[in-house]
Amino acid sequence: MLAVETDQLPGDAVAAHVAERAGVAESSVFLPAFAAASLTGSVVAASRASELATMRLTELGYDPQNVLSVTGSAPVPPVADDEAVAMAWANDAVAYGGQVHLVLDEPPTAPAALASTAAAEYGLPFVEIFESVDWAYAELDRALFAPAQVTVDVVGGESYVAGEPDDAALAAAWH
Repeated sequence: MLAVETDQLPGDAVAAHVAERAGVAESSVFLPAFAAASLTGSVVAASRASELATMRLTELGYDPQNVLSVTGSAPVPPVADDEAVAMAWANDAVAYGGQVHLVLDEPPTAPAALASTAAAEYGLPFVEIFESVDWAYAELDRALFAPAQVTVDVVGGESYVAGEPDDAALAAAWH
């Protein structure tokens, strides 16, 4: 089973590809699909705070084998009326409302860089941020794709807190 975020149902070619990659028969593949602009899409978006914090750690050169636990949350964004706005609102949810707690074996080299507040565009609604690059997601600063607040506890060492939730930015984005 592979849940697919898309506004179109996956076809036979996708099922065949998944089956091949998984080493299973096509008849064993189930592909439930959901649009970003749906209640399911909004809930899934909010659940990505921990994933983005861990990804940000890795982008900053941290060995993911030294991550002992990650917990996080973010507000569930409103259901948008189109996929692009849903994607933007999902990012607003994590960048301005996400809170993550990491327990690590080793300290990170740049704990302040783990939170979205490290990005130059921080505070702008993601609709505006995406529009500024014609929705070319890959052109954006990776620091944007991080939780609003990250708390790091190093076993036998220090604790760090970077960033904080920004209710005003969420209110502006979800007007």
